Amino acid sequence: MANPATAGRRIAEVMGSQKIGFTEPVRDEFIHTFGYPKGQLNDPNAKYAGSRLIHCAGQARPAPKAPLLWGEPCDMTHGASGGPHFAQFDTRTGTGTVVGITTTSAELAGGEAPMLYATRLGDSARRLYNWAQTRLL
Repeated sequence: MANPATAGRRIAEVMGSQKIGFTEPVRDEFIHTFGYPKGQLNDPNAKYAGSRLIHCAGQARPAPKAPLLWGEPCDMTHGASGGPHFAQFDTRTGTGTVVGITTTSAELAGGEAPMLYATRLGDSARRLYNWAQTRLL
């Protein structure tokens, strides 16, 4: 049985959603990053257990060995992958513009630790997003 309160509305109309940005990264732009990092598997002394949301914020920098990646100072460990990177994030409302998705940490990107790097969204992501929008009922 369908929920009559939704009356065919999209999830974003009922629950709200974040904006999505496809612009070029901006050096020193202040970015907020979120994730559920988990330290070493089965290590009771690990800093992060993967059970709570962790937040980092700082100025964006390109990765020295992977210029398509941009990162912010953050000590999140494995498990944070897939978390959003927000520009213009409002800490009062919890809203902002998703500009990237956590991909790796400093060891693969060549930056100084602690850094958390994202693949920033660009033209390919915009085309995919626009295509998906045409498929919605």
